[in-house]
Amino acid sequence: MEKEMKQLAESKDIETMLSCKKEEKIKKIENFIAKDNLLELKEKIKVKVRYKFIIPLRKSNRENIDRLYKEKNDKLPKESVNLLNQTYMTIKNVHKLIKNKSLVDSNTLIRSAFENLIMGMMIYFDQNVYDEFKKLGLKEEERVFTKQQKLRNMFKAKLKIIDKLMFEDISNRKIQEMLDEYYDKLCLFTHSTLIVNKMVEVYLNSDEEFFLIIAKQNIYFLEVLLNCCLKFISKDKSNNIRYDYLFISWIILFYDIDKEKYTKEYLSKYKGLLYENINEEYLNKNNRVVSLIQEEIKKLNDVVKNNPVAVIDILENFLK
Repeated sequence: MEKEMKQLAESKDIETMLSCKKEEKIKKIENFIAKDNLLELKEKIKVKVRYKFIIPLRKSNRENIDRLYKEKNDKLPKESVNLLNQTYMTIKNVHKLIKNKSLVDSNTLIRSAFENLIMGMMIYFDQNVYDEFKKLGLKEEERVFTKQQKLRNMFKAKLKIIDKLMFEDISNRKIQEMLDEYYDKLCLFTHSTLIVNKMVEVYLNSDEEFFLIIAKQNIYFLEVLLNCCLKFISKDKSNNIRYDYLFISWIILFYDIDKEKYTKEYLSKYKGLLYENINEEYLNKNNRVVSLIQEEIKKLNDVVKNNPVAVIDILENFLK
């Protein structure tokens, strides 16, 4: 009972803080942080993420899958619906694997689900893909429209049709890079690569939590992508999913990392498993991407530092 009363009191602290005028809010939030209540605030946001993003997302995907099976649409091949349904079922299985801290298997299944989603959508959009899809036993060199790279290239061109709001501000080149990078990284978990070897070492060292962040980000991206595709095909015009909570949840994922354990020195032991002297070019390419992300994080930190009122406005929005 005492614990529940304390949580209620802390929750009231947040509500009081957000109900004040902006000048007062700044003082109150400084006091709130000084009281070391950030953990309680984070947990409150986690609850909001679940009820504003995760639950509506999964409900929408389930309902739209059911709708596609129930509605008669001569222009929609059944194979498209089946592949999108398989994507949905695989995503559910991936969440179970993530809970069991299965690093390799979770990302392997994410790749499979990603392939099914793209194939399902391109069967819907392109008759050539559909015709080639029907042929069993085609050798790789005989394929024209159903090669994975070709499918991603065609899918890229359809994304702004599938969800204009989500993709209209992203160039086709960036979309292509995003899809290719996503797929290539997932392939590293599928084949017997150094990454698979590294993940076994991670498991043996009980360091899964740190690396599972990758799988969590990968699966939520795919789940959102599936939602965009299902809503497009089923002509679902509802807009009840707050995708902005996805980005907040990613921030929380990194916040949850045990920084005392996973220091730069601690993680450096995994570098040796990647044979840096042999793979310097590949690793440098990824380091450049990390550097760009770090620059963006620094800019974000500066924005937060220089605009405390804006931060409070964001908190208000997310805690409503």
